[in-house]
Amino acid sequence: MRDGSQSNPLSTERRSRRRALIALPFMLPLAAVAVGYERLYWAWWGNHLIERNVESGRAEPYGGSDWMLVRVARHEQPRSTSIPRGSVLLIVDLKVRVGSAKSVTRIANMTREEYWGACKVGLVDSSGRTWAASTTGHAPDIYPPSQANIATCGSHSQGNWRPEDSIIVRETFTIPADVAGSVRPTLMVDGEQPYYLSFTREKR
Repeated sequence: MRDGSQSNPLSTERRSRRRALIALPFMLPLAAVAVGYERLYWAWWGNHLIERNVESGRAEPYGGSDWMLVRVARHEQPRSTSIPRGSVLLIVDLKVRVGSAKSVTRIANMTREEYWGACKVGLVDSSGRTWAASTTGHAPDIYPPSQANIATCGSHSQGNWRPEDSIIVRETFTIPADVAGSVRPTLMVDGEQPYYLSFTREKR
C-alpha cells in the first residue's frame, strides 16, 4: 500500500501541464510584444536612418572623435582571382583625431573609444545601394606592418590611443567598376545611432 502523503508523479505532471495551458493565452501576447520590440529596436538602432552630411575636406565630430575623409582610390595591384570580373577593389581612408569630443573614457594618458563598439564603414551609390567592407585580411600592401596607425575601424576600436592622436581607418570594398567613381563612404558607430555620417568626395 502506498503512503497517502506521497504525491503521485502522474497527477503532479498533469497539474503542471494544466498550469502551462492556462498560462499560454497570457504568455503568447507578451511574447509577441517582446519580439516586436526587438525588431523595432534593431530597425531603429541597427540601421542608417538620419544622415549627417560631411563636406569634402571637413572634419566632423562623431562618436567621441573628429572624422574626415582623406582618400577613396582603386587598389592598383595586379588583379586578384578573388575579385569578380567587372568589379574593383576600392580603398577608403578616414582620418580620425582621437578623443576630440567628450564621449570617451580616459585612463591616465590613454583614451579608449568606448562608442566605437559597432563601427561600420560602408559605401552607398546614388540609387541607395549599399556595400559593406570586404574581408581582405591585413595584406601588407594595404596595411603596412610599419604603420601601426593604419587599421580597420574594428581593429582601432579595440586599441588605446592618446587624446589628440591621429589615426587612419582604412577599409576595402569590392564593388562594381561602373560605380567606383560615384559611391560615397558612410560611417556608423555604436554610440551615435540612428545618426550616421555620409562623406562627400572631392570633385575631380
